[in-house]
Amino acid sequence: MKNIIGNPKQLGNLDIAEHDGENAMSWSDAKATCDAFREGWRLPTKQELEDMIKHKRQLGGLSATNYWSSSEYGNNYAWTYSADFGTLVAKHKVGEANFRMVRMSR
Repeated sequence: MKNIIGNPKQLGNLDIAEHDGENAMSWSDAKATCDAFREGWRLPTKQELEDMIKHKRQLGGLSATNYWSSSEYGNNYAWTYSADFGTLVAKHKVGEANFRMVRMSR
């Protein structure tokens, strides 16, 4: 497993991994990958993802077209950032998107 944490950036009280996950994947696979890192790493909430996108130049490296959030929309969808639309959209969880892990700063 690639070290996607790298040198985390800080945004408010949030640590943000330096790199995206290695591949685009389903929502459940992205969550499982974050859980495997332990130490509090997880998918960002919808609000955290919005904040990350607002500050993407400061954070650097946010280049994928779609990013998962942990926030669900019903049973089968979760919120993603869509660069195509420039906003958050609900995406079916079996679809693929990239992800950037976050955790509360220590």
